[in-house]
Amino acid sequence: MTITLVNEKEIVKDIVQAIGGNKISIAAQKLRQQAENPCELSASWLLKTAEALETNDWSILSEDFINLSFISKNGYFLMIAPYRINRQGQRQEILSAICRME
Repeated sequence: MTITLVNEKEIVKDIVQAIGGNKISIAAQKLRQQAENPCELSASWLLKTAEALETNDWSILSEDFINLSFISKNGYFLMIAPYRINRQGQRQEILSAICRME
């Protein structure tokens, strides 16, 4: 279990970095990869997040977010979502990723 969790932490770190670098397809691929052998994070949440990234339809995550089912029994989570800002009269949408794995 420890090795699996360490691997999961590394993959989550890679996913967060991919989002930060706007490498959406890499992030989605790593989410699907981790969903095949999850340790702490929900496979369903990881797959839905990958789908949301690929389709830009974030509504698929709503129910799990409302029910907090994306948080593991140990309090670990990975959340990726867009946020919108207005700067100098222009609207921008930016992806953000946040996780707790320790």
